[in-house]
Amino acid sequence: MTSCRQALVILGMLAASAGAPPRPAYAQTDPAAGADRAASGTGDTVAIAFHLAVSSAGRESLQDLQISLRDLAGSQIELRPDPAEPGVFDAVLRAETGYSLQVGAAGHLDREIEFVTPATGRIAQVVVLEVDPIVLPELDAVVQWEDEAGSGDRAVSAVRFTDAPIAWTHLGEWLSTQPGVSVRGSAVSGGQTVSVRGSRPEGVLVLLDGHPLNDPMTGSADLSGVNVASLESATLVRGAGSTRHGSGALAGVLLLRTRQPQGSVASGAVRVSSFGGVGGEVYLSRSGSAGRAALSIAWEEARNDFEYENRVLPGAPLETRTNADGSRLSAAVAAVRGPVQLDVRYDAVERGSPGPMGSAVFDQARWSNRRAKLTAGFQGGSTSVSVRGGWLGTRWDPGVVSGDARRDGIDGAVVVDGRTGGSLDLLVGGRLSYEALHGDDMSESATRAVIGSSVARSFEYGSLRVDPALSVDGTEGHWAVSPKIGLTMEAGAGLTMRARVGQAFRLPTLGDLYFAPALRIRANPDLVPERVVLDSELGLRGRWLPGQVELEADVGAWYRVTNDPIVWLASAAAVWSPRNLDRLVSTGLEASFRASTAGSRSAGWRISAAAAFDRSRLGFGDNQNPMPYRPGTTGSVGLERWSRGLTARTSLRWTGSRTTSVAGTRTLPGFLLFDVALAHALPTGSVPLEIEGRIDNLFDRRYELVELYPEPGRRFSLTLRLR
Repeated sequence: MTSCRQALVILGMLAASAGAPPRPAYAQTDPAAGADRAASGTGDTVAIAFHLAVSSAGRESLQDLQISLRDLAGSQIELRPDPAEPGVFDAVLRAETGYSLQVGAAGHLDREIEFVTPATGRIAQVVVLEVDPIVLPELDAVVQWEDEAGSGDRAVSAVRFTDAPIAWTHLGEWLSTQPGVSVRGSAVSGGQTVSVRGSRPEGVLVLLDGHPLNDPMTGSADLSGVNVASLESATLVRGAGSTRHGSGALAGVLLLRTRQPQGSVASGAVRVSSFGGVGGEVYLSRSGSAGRAALSIAWEEARNDFEYENRVLPGAPLETRTNADGSRLSAAVAAVRGPVQLDVRYDAVERGSPGPMGSAVFDQARWSNRRAKLTAGFQGGSTSVSVRGGWLGTRWDPGVVSGDARRDGIDGAVVVDGRTGGSLDLLVGGRLSYEALHGDDMSESATRAVIGSSVARSFEYGSLRVDPALSVDGTEGHWAVSPKIGLTMEAGAGLTMRARVGQAFRLPTLGDLYFAPALRIRANPDLVPERVVLDSELGLRGRWLPGQVELEADVGAWYRVTNDPIVWLASAAAVWSPRNLDRLVSTGLEASFRASTAGSRSAGWRISAAAAFDRSRLGFGDNQNPMPYRPGTTGSVGLERWSRGLTARTSLRWTGSRTTSVAGTRTLPGFLLFDVALAHALPTGSVPLEIEGRIDNLFDRRYELVELYPEPGRRFSLTLRLR
């Protein structure tokens, strides 16, 4: 963010049950937790958080800013200033009520916008964009509601990447610190997937502005290709989510939101790292009377020629990893004009595909992936419409092994959501999606359309909130009904209890049904959808403010039963194919804790800890087998400290042992990783530069996420960043 921009960020979150006072201001200080805090709001008042930014060359204060809030009947709404932080206000608004916001500043035309509060405690975002000191356009403002996916009956984690004291480089960095989450693969040496609560990667639906990133071939989403610099936020909703999002949300939903254009902003970074890593990113945003637009570009490549212990050979000699190089290019354009938003994105990933240690079969294998997407959205009152389309092209070249394969796929969807408002408090949604896949390794060109509809309603009885929901989805003779009911209750003393029971489903991917390469792999066109017949959760969350320290703790237990899970297994003839197994039962415990200063953003600290226990078993009774590559225990501890332009972050992450096969005869040992990062603002006058250094895997731990596929040891990186 350039120096000409003087940003005032107002984060106010007030949630109260019916008849109860609003939450105090201390519940508003952590922007990274905004989404999950808003999720717990209940009652006749809703949480409204203002993100207000005003800028102009030479503007040192906002004393000339004129702001007032009225309901549509003309009554003035009190905006209470925070005495500890100038420009921060609190306001208590009624649910499903119209309001008028008037904003003005010297030398500008007044701006008035009207909006209607939602029925639940979601976040409202008000942005006043930069004013050109020479050409003075009308002051621009927009009210935008966050996605409601994180309702109070769910375990939710959220982060705002734009507010992080030290930038997250890859999604896996942040996800690996969340309870109940296991990250498989590496953004450094290859594809990266995420599992939630003992699920397979295919059971986690990843959505970028509503567009699914899950591969129609494999069903999983490769997170290594996501440009974090182009993201505003990420929200992880643990638990089945088919009632809102349809197929694939068996164990969780990862919602990624593109960074929205705000004012005239220029930021970027250049980076060098171990194993031949270089990269950089640029973000540009501009606003005017015609609307707002932003451009984001990121590039990264690395040789990944790290040393590893080849434990296949006697004595485990040190060798250098070959054919592990990779590169990534990502470009995105976002434009907003009034209630219409348009996003265009292109991502390209190319990398070597090395085989397991001790094998040279794939030393020349290459893999490439190109993806383009277009998303258009319209928000009009209580109704939103989203139209998206995408293209995916992949190529697999096995090198010395014949059978070069190419695949092309397209997908598209139309999603409509509307809230009736009033006493009915009914949310109705409908979706129509289409996908097609063809290629050299497909038995036939595959296409299918999926239709679905959902309905959700909220009831409040004093401090108790009840959230039932139901969705119906179907394709090609397969129909799934996914009900859910959630309970949230404010128990007093800063405690909130939650409970949820629901169902979910996942359709077989087109790859599961029609994948037929020359290798010993055969698809199965007779597969049926896997169904979560029971997904349940009990949890307790508490927030307290002893003095100037804010404390937050969460503990939860979950139990999930999946019928007909789809698992790829090898036959006696060593031919791999997907099968519907009988049953998968997963149970676990999650706990998280956070303590942080509740004061100024210029100096403070934050301590966080998370742990999870997971037990996932395939089969019935005495005939049960472990789910491969699912660690029984995971945990993390993190510390952040910032003061006078210096920021430090340390992270300790534990991953327990994992079996590598359904039979459970082989096990990978657990490992502990320690990462450190340090950032310092440079004394460059008006140019906000900072230098950032990282050491990942400080103690050079040798470990494997997939059997016989080594991960890098100690890794250094140095970044010069323009904030």
